[in-house]
Amino acid sequence: VGNTLCPGILDHHHLVSYLGSTAALVLRHPEFLAVCGEYRPSSDSPRVTLVTHVEPDLDAVCSVYLATCWLTQGCFPPAAAALARYVDRVDMGCQGMSQQRPFALYSAYSVLLWRLASRKWRNDADKWTACIHQGAEIVDFVVTEANKRGVSILEVDAFDAPGQFGPDDRQRVTDDLVAYRAKLADPRTAAQSVRLSLPDPFGGRQTVDGLCVRDVQSPTDPAAVMFFKDWARSDCLRASADHGYVALSVFQSETSESHRRCWLSVRPDSGVTLSG
Repeated sequence: VGNTLCPGILDHHHLVSYLGSTAALVLRHPEFLAVCGEYRPSSDSPRVTLVTHVEPDLDAVCSVYLATCWLTQGCFPPAAAALARYVDRVDMGCQGMSQQRPFALYSAYSVLLWRLASRKWRNDADKWTACIHQGAEIVDFVVTEANKRGVSILEVDAFDAPGQFGPDDRQRVTDDLVAYRAKLADPRTAAQSVRLSLPDPFGGRQTVDGLCVRDVQSPTDPAAVMFFKDWARSDCLRASADHGYVALSVFQSETSESHRRCWLSVRPDSGVTLSG
């Protein structure tokens, strides 16, 4: 599963009209997992190797998790549909977490990636394999808890996954939220609320809340914020109607080869679309 368009790669970009994650594609089309003709999970089944792209993201991990469930058990877990919807929203740039629910699956896997990346590895393959295996364990915990408690994926505290996280990991997310708030309060960022008039899918225009910040995360910034976009999307304290901001970050280099790069992301429920 990945972003390479070539034979043998299962990726949602193969279906141009399909808007969703690879995890949702696996769930909708388990026949793509079939090998050796009429393959079905059994004791004498052939060995199957699942391959992901390097630096596997949450979508890749969830795809592997769902594929593994089907290949080994012959079915998907009860909360598989909820998991696919959650990853769809993450892929579209919607909330994978929020200020109200900071310890969701998205932030847990991001912290896992950061922690594993800081270790020494013999090679990258070992590192990415660990990301997949440990990530799948976290996903399994979240899916099981969501099904058992009858709650959404977003409501499960993924940092409670057994043997995966310690107090320092949870504190990192808490500190990141504090850093976000400090970032907006720093006069050098010139953070300000804006109203953006953007095109909607039907030829009209829609006005949405935006947040404009200078030098949000420059390479030399000692107070970089890992989840800036996510905190901004869920910043109900500063946006109207308690919807959170569209995250608009403006980067300005201070080197002699200065250039400006704007980064705009829009919540799917804002009623507007961006292209190009």
